[in-house]
Amino acid sequence: GENDAIYTEQAQSYERNLEEFIKKIRLLYGEEIVIVLGQTNPSNPCLPFADKVNEAKIHVSERFRAVKYVKTDDLNKLIDNYHYSAENELELGKRMAECAFLAVGNNI
Repeated sequence: GENDAIYTEQAQSYERNLEEFIKKIRLLYGEEIVIVLGQTNPSNPCLPFADKVNEAKIHVSERFRAVKYVKTDDLNKLIDNYHYSAENELELGKRMAECAFLAVGNNI
């Protein structure tokens, strides 16, 4: 979502594109596949449309079965304000894994 959060046209079409992507993935791998979407960095001034992209991710996660959204705004970034520290990269992976595990365990 970072690249899409740079340009207004891409941000505006992000939700539709994400829905199509999920449909194609599920066509290939089955409806039961769990998809976890990470929050696009809302604090990076180079991503002026991050809120629009994140709204799209939330909407899609609410409408599609077994699509989950993970917030990341509390994770520390490196000086480039894009990448996470090693510790926070591990935390993000843990959050996403827990989310996917719960979705599979709850059959949702």
